[in-house]
Amino acid sequence: MDTGHTFPTGFMLKEKDTEPVPLEVELMRRVCRAPTCPGIIQLLDWFVGPSVVILVLERPLYCTDLQVYIKSKPGGLNESKARRIFRQVVEVMWHCQSRGVFHNDLKAENILIQRKSKQIKLIDFGCGFILQDEAYKKLRGTVQNFPPEVFRKKCYKAVPATSWSLGLLLFNMLCGEKPFVSKKEILQGIFQYKRFISRDCKILIEHCLSPSADRRPTLEEIFSHPWMKRKSLLAPVIFRKLQRFCEGA
Repeated sequence: MDTGHTFPTGFMLKEKDTEPVPLEVELMRRVCRAPTCPGIIQLLDWFVGPSVVILVLERPLYCTDLQVYIKSKPGGLNESKARRIFRQVVEVMWHCQSRGVFHNDLKAENILIQRKSKQIKLIDFGCGFILQDEAYKKLRGTVQNFPPEVFRKKCYKAVPATSWSLGLLLFNMLCGEKPFVSKKEILQGIFQYKRFISRDCKILIEHCLSPSADRRPTLEEIFSHPWMKRKSLLAPVIFRKLQRFCEGA
């Protein structure tokens, strides 16, 4: 799969004793080096033209983007399906973070999903940055997905911004739409669920979508949240109920 990207003037990384490398290429090389992550589209080659950078990418078969998949499920996905996908996304974000990469445009449109296996592939690192502890002042990505600190302080940090994006994504998967549609709604931080969502799931979403960046969970905290482990927690309970039912039959 070949994709042409407008060459991002000013977004070049110079490696020692080599030609300049476009930032998007450097980010993808970091996340694609061995051991690879199955949830990230693989960079096979790249070419620099006079006005574009051509990326040669892996072409996964029988995929659609996650937003299209969500729209095909009226009312959104059930929690079991959403959890299965969301776990993969969090793992991918963890992989990016471990490689020093901040994707910065996590959304359903930038995730491919295989129709049968439900394996995901994160795509489009064109808005990304090298991961840093300091706040970013350059605004890149999707305005509708910006966290509130972007509008208040004109800057944002990678970890809380990623958690915000994960909260938006989880809400979108479960409700079939995004919680906010305007800057005003983002700043107000008020949204409504249009279907039943379990208490643990609501707590996770609202934690990720906290108006205060400092109060949002880290990836580690999201991984360890009770909702993320729901299947393993409920399985023994279901088994015991089934066992009692069979014994009484």
